[in-house]
This record gives sequence, structure tokens and C-alpha cells, in this order.
Amino acid sequence: MPELSRWQQEALDALTATAGVEIKQIRWDRLQKSPKLIRGVLSTPSGDDAETIALTFLDRTGDLVDLPEGVQEMMTVSNGFTDAQGFQHVTLQQMLNGVRVFEGSVQVHINPAGQVVEYKANRLTQLEVNITPTIPRDQALETARERFGETVSTKVPPESQLTLFNGRDDSIHLAWYVQLFNDEDVATYHYFVDAHSGTILYQFNDLHHFAARETYTADNQEVLPGQLIIEEGDGSHPDPVAWDAHSNALTVHDYFFQNFGRNSYDGRGAVLRSTVHYSQRFNNAFWQPSLSQMVYGDGDGVRFSPLSGDADIVAHELTHAVTSNTARFVYAEEAGALDESFADFFAVMATNNDPVTNWQLGEQSFTPGRPGDALRNVSDPPLRGQPDHTDDQRHLALATGELPQCNPRLPGYNDNGWVHSNSGIPNKAGYLMVSGGTHHGVAVEPLGKSAAQQIMYLALAVYLESASLSRWTFRQARIATIDACEELYPGDDARLASVMNAWAAVGVGEAFGSAPPEPAPTSGSNWLTRIWNAIKGFFWLG
Repeated sequence: MPELSRWQQEALDALTATAGVEIKQIRWDRLQKSPKLIRGVLSTPSGDDAETIALTFLDRTGDLVDLPEGVQEMMTVSNGFTDAQGFQHVTLQQMLNGVRVFEGSVQVHINPAGQVVEYKANRLTQLEVNITPTIPRDQALETARERFGETVSTKVPPESQLTLFNGRDDSIHLAWYVQLFNDEDVATYHYFVDAHSGTILYQFNDLHHFAARETYTADNQEVLPGQLIIEEGDGSHPDPVAWDAHSNALTVHDYFFQNFGRNSYDGRGAVLRSTVHYSQRFNNAFWQPSLSQMVYGDGDGVRFSPLSGDADIVAHELTHAVTSNTARFVYAEEAGALDESFADFFAVMATNNDPVTNWQLGEQSFTPGRPGDALRNVSDPPLRGQPDHTDDQRHLALATGELPQCNPRLPGYNDNGWVHSNSGIPNKAGYLMVSGGTHHGVAVEPLGKSAAQQIMYLALAVYLESASLSRWTFRQARIATIDACEELYPGDDARLASVMNAWAAVGVGEAFGSAPPEPAPTSGSNWLTRIWNAIKGFFWLG
């Protein structure tokens, strides 16, 4: 592993020499240019506001990040809030030489005493690319339109901006980030077009299939939001499909508010807008983030009946609204599978008492003529064709350059990198946290619904919170749930073991108490060897 630079050594020495500071864990990026995670007690108590504490900590530890000469970094605060335990959380967005870094998100977590207790980062530390584009914006838009293969919306204009994009091989690209809206799918398609070569680096869409309130009807047209027919305070409505959407939205809102203090999907009381009777024989329900609303089809009467009648489908879609305001998952590959899984998990939690007795989703509206059928089973994913362990995970063919294919009407469609298939893996982990059991030889003690849902919510809303769309992985989600467990239940090894073992049972990370590999020191110097010896044993989160 590369050695720390002189400046990094001095910054780390200064941090560890500060009275009261204790580093429990530190993880570096592959090139040892920037710490990805620091945990412990990282600063002295402070009465300053959270933003000031976070920015002061980043300034004090700035030399831990080894940026090339001439590269100017700027951090802007994206979000900040205080949770129910009194912890404060600040999320920041990275820019390099004035260009926004895609996934360049930093989290600073502060305890009630005003001490930084965790730092997480996905900072870009390379800039070996010309930040002046040679491909003009209009050409990038046309490239994206050609790949899109559809008629671009006349209702929502295309958007584009320059961004620094980290490729799969850790190569850095200046890219035009293009967003095209499709009227037929009611979805935004995202493309990253290399601003020098014109090639498409990555692509996905944000149509989250399931596969204060306002409820509208589209009258079986393809128009959104349609005609307003029910408002907050109305006691009933003769259209049962519309009333189902309206009342089920309140049920889900109340679940998130009563259990987590979250007021609507954005946490700030946004109107819950729903449209029913969308299109004709439409077998789908989805959250549309660009329009900030839910949309429900009536089904064709064979594969689906009206989807708003399923409370867990409504909960699933509204959870997608929550994820789009917190973790901001890229809807592709593992990040997209996590987006689907969190939506499935909270759909089950919102529609069940304690103990949970029904782990199926969509059983009310899916194949109405076939009793007992359902779209997914969170407790037993293979029953509905999903894997429940990483041994069976589906992957894109990276050797051939396969990208997530997001348009089902084009050849090579792969469901954005198998998001609905691979979501079975974190689904099984969530089930094991709640109900326990032995899976692939790993025994998991149950946490029960109350504790498990608090851990999962804090992981999603706080420890996966991001300043931009992010390609979160299963391993990062595991770390987030461990962080949440340790905040909610400090020193409770039994609960921590349940969380770690649930993930280990599906092939993600080590079980609780497993001996981690001893980390090699990054230089032969005595001081660094002593630091590694002091902190080794804390690397089981990686």
C-alpha cells in the first residue's frame, strides 16, 4: 500500500495528539490519498452549530487529503439536521476547480456534546483530466437522445451540466450529465457523456417500478397530475380506487411520522400527491421524483387489479420518495437493488403489527384471480425468483463493457443492472434482523420489528444520506446499519451481532466476532506502525 505523504503524516499526528481525541477506526481509499472513514472521538466538545463544527473539522484535517498541486477543493453544505438521539449530521458536496464531483459526498456526524464522532467521505483526489470540454453541450445532448431512442418530452426540457465522473476502472472523466424525460414512462433517463470522447460512460433511469394529500385522476389518459378530486380533509369519495390511494397515503405518512418523526417524504411536510386511473390497462405503480408524485394504474384485470388498493404498494412507492430525499441511490446495480430493498422493507413494516406476520408484497392486486400469489416475498426471496445470497447475485458483464440498460423497449434490457432481482439479498438480511433464523450456516438472533426498523431507518436517512446521486453498495449499507445500531444501542453487543450476522448470512461482510485479517502498515516507520497496532482490530466494518 502507498505511504502517507509528509503532510498527511503531520495532519494525522496533530489529530491524534489532540487531548481527548481517540481514533477507533480509519480506512483509506485504495491509493491512500484520502480517508474514507474515521470513527472515534475526533474533536473536543463544542457549543457551535453543526455546520461550523463540520467545516472546522474539515479545515483541521484538510491535509489528510492528498490533492494534486493546483487543484482547488470547495465543500458546500447540502443538508444538516439533528436526529431523535441528539446527534447532528451534516452532508457536504465536493467541487474541484469549480466542477461538481458526481458522488463527491462527505458526511460529518456529531454527538450531543458537539464532538465529531464519525467522518465518511467519497472525495475525488485525482484530476488528471482537462476540465474544459471539447464536446459541446448540444453534441452531448444529441448523443444521449440517440441512446435514449425515444421522443424527448415536450413537457419537461432536457437538463445538462458538467461533472467529474469516476469510471469503473477508477479513471476520472469530465462528463456532461444529461437528463431526458420520457412522457411514455413518465421517467427521467440519466446519461453521462464523456465531454472529450463523446462516449456514454453510464446510464440509468429513475422510474421506481414496484415492479398534506392531494389525489387526482388521469381518467385513463396519460396526463399528470390530472384532475384534482380529493383534498386533505375530505371524508370520503365515491371512487374507491381514488379513495384507496388517498387513505393509504395517510397510513404510510403516519407510520413514518409516528415511528421516526418524519413529516412526509421530504421531512418537511411536502404534499402527498397521487394520480389514479393512469393510462389504460396500466400494470404499474411508481414514484416519479421529477414530478414529486405517486402514479397508479388500474391494471388489466389479469396480471393486476388497481394497484392503489394495496397498502404495501403505496408504502413501497412512498419509501422511494424518502430514499430520493436521503440516500439518493443511483437506480442501477447494487445501489438500485438497495433502493428497491429499503422500499420493500418499509412497505412490510408500515403494513404489519409487531410481530410481523405477512412478508409478502402486492398480494392484494397482483394476479387477482390467483389466491395467495404475490410480487415478492421478503422472508423467502427465491419463492419469487430472487437470490437471497451474494453467491447467486446477478452481475453485468463488465468484461464486455455492459452498462445498465434502462429502456425495456431496447435490445439488451437488463433492468438497470438487475435491481429487482438482486434486491432479494438485502431483503433477506432485513428479514433476518427482524425475525432471526439460520441462513447459509449463520445464526441470527431476532431484533424484533421495533429495533430493526429504527436501525434501518437511521441507516437510510442518516448514514447513507448523500449530497448527490450515489452508487451505494451492499457493503456500505451494512456499515450504515452498524453505525445506526451503535448510535441507537451503544455497547449492546447482542444487537450489534444480530445486525452483522444478518448481513454475513447473505454473504456481505463478516459475522460478529470473526477475526479480521491483520492490516499491513502503510510505511516502515515506527510511528505509523504504532498507530496501526493501536487501531488494528477495528477493521471488521470494511
